[in-house]
Amino acid sequence: MSPPTPSRLPTWLVRHARRWLLAGVCLLPTAATAQGLDAFQHTAWVVGQGAPGDIWDLAETPDSGLLLATGSGLYRFDGRQFTRQDAPDGARFPSSNMTTLRRDDDGTLWIAYYNAGISRLSPDGQLRHYQAAEGLPPGLIPKLERDASGRLWAVADGGLRWFDGARWQPPTAAMGIGDVPAHWALRDAQGTLWLLAGDQLWRLPAHATRFEAMGLPVSRLSVLALRADGQLWLGDRQHGVMPGADHSGLLPEAERRAGTLPELRAARLRFARDGSLWGSFIANGGIFRVTFEDGRAPRVERFDAAQGLTSTTASPLLQDREHNLWVGTNLGLNRFRGHDGRARPLPGPAD
Repeated sequence: MSPPTPSRLPTWLVRHARRWLLAGVCLLPTAATAQGLDAFQHTAWVVGQGAPGDIWDLAETPDSGLLLATGSGLYRFDGRQFTRQDAPDGARFPSSNMTTLRRDDDGTLWIAYYNAGISRLSPDGQLRHYQAAEGLPPGLIPKLERDASGRLWAVADGGLRWFDGARWQPPTAAMGIGDVPAHWALRDAQGTLWLLAGDQLWRLPAHATRFEAMGLPVSRLSVLALRADGQLWLGDRQHGVMPGADHSGLLPEAERRAGTLPELRAARLRFARDGSLWGSFIANGGIFRVTFEDGRAPRVERFDAAQGLTSTTASPLLQDREHNLWVGTNLGLNRFRGHDGRARPLPGPAD
């Protein structure tokens, strides 16, 4: 599902523990993070047992079901069975190769495709497609995100676009960012829109009209995740996973370097509500989970096909309202649930 192969998990955690202690990196310890992956019950649904393959994105429905964007169309999972979702009223989706989902608060579902634009499915069942004629560039659209004003942005490798209600427009000169390839976007609790585009990190503060370049270069197809305290983490495809910024701006270089986990090359990242960081490896290697304990080096655990993951090639991560952690792969769906079944106490942001 993703190109390059990651290197093996490092032995540097032990060797560099002292570096972490001296650096005093601001992490978010919680009692729950002391538990390892063995504290979770893993359930797998594989291709051949009804699950679709090539799962690219996940979204939760109001009734706690899941929607799956896959290489073979849109599916719904109710916890027991997978049901393919056809377009309403005899309409057709422009492609079955769906890569990205976004569900708005009003129930509108946005679906992005590989090389086939974006569809909007309204709560009343109206389906509208947007493609090149409506301003969308060809290629992959890995993320759809709204800024604090409610404007919808399409992060596209063919160029960043925003939706004016009818067409997808490139950024204007007044927005401070050109028509550049974009890789990921994320809005924090303060309303700041964080963006990876043009090989660097940008931000659009709440209700601002102009993007600010943060001066942090990033690799193409990198991703972002938000910690519960608002700290922004970067999954850089060349340099690893690291803290990057917070509400005050870019973190000091020494703090970023000290917090870097260089061997974790992530296709996706997500902070769970217990403060742990989950990620899927690029290309293969399954998933990883990082826990942070006060005064100790981060603990990295790995879960791959050998441990029961539906495939070594994983991508999307989602934590639902019941705190289950879901992982999609190219051969099925996985759920990680705490053995005690109790909700974790720490609320976390959407990634």
